[in-house]
Amino acid sequence: MKKKKDATKFDLLALSEFEKIAEISWVKVSDGCELRILRSSTESKETKPFTLVLIAGWASIIMGWNEVLMEAKKHFNVVYIETREKGTSKVTKDSIFDAQRFTLDIKEIFEFLHLDQNRVVVLSSSFSSMLVAYMLSHKMISPFLSVFIGPIERIPLPRSIRILLTIFPIWLYAIVKPIGIFWVKHFKAEDEYHAAKYARAIIEGDPLKWKKTSKHFFNKLFWDSYAGFDNQVLVVDESVDRMHDTEMTQKINEIIKNSIFLDLKTNKNTHSKPIIDIILKYMQNSGV
Repeated sequence: MKKKKDATKFDLLALSEFEKIAEISWVKVSDGCELRILRSSTESKETKPFTLVLIAGWASIIMGWNEVLMEAKKHFNVVYIETREKGTSKVTKDSIFDAQRFTLDIKEIFEFLHLDQNRVVVLSSSFSSMLVAYMLSHKMISPFLSVFIGPIERIPLPRSIRILLTIFPIWLYAIVKPIGIFWVKHFKAEDEYHAAKYARAIIEGDPLKWKKTSKHFFNKLFWDSYAGFDNQVLVVDESVDRMHDTEMTQKINEIIKNSIFLDLKTNKNTHSKPIIDIILKYMQNSGV
């Protein structure tokens, strides 16, 4: 009985605050796949509030965005979209994982939700910023504002990892996964919350989807996407973060025709209240 109780507690710790209050559903897209979205209505008293659509980066899990989502719901209706490489997606054996399909998914979710794009702010990071740029350049969406956190022109993985993803047998991950969960729970994490967070990232990892995605993205460059639109964009840098390429962010900012460059210094700032403050300040300066 105690073991079952501990497992239930662990599962609850692995849920973000936003998941506990959001409406969760799966949207069936045109190729038969189903993608998870989470929605919340704003606490704001505005008669026609803006909607903030957050599209997380490659394999990113919702716990990493919890602070942003909880802050955003004070001012916006919120939609959190999980793309098809995520563990939550329900895909078919014939599913395609190229840029056209990823972006069509997002477009169809916008249409499903009947979003008034004149009152939409799209917040994206890394891989998902690349997807949003593709959508803007192909006139698939036209939001009031797009915010790119650390945009990239290609998936920045070393050649060795790209090769490993290509040759890695999927069945081996099923063996490694429980070992990894046990390790982070008992030897790596500093407390129960962090153990749950790390374990969830392992649980939701889906190497088969990553493998199919890598086939289409690892050798493709997306410079042209950033040059192909004139929609307003905030390009946000994380110059202090060692995992972030500031030079790349600055280069992409120079390519975009109608962008404003901001440096929030750390990943912590781009994943918490400061990024929402920046968006609200821009809207206020725009007379919204």
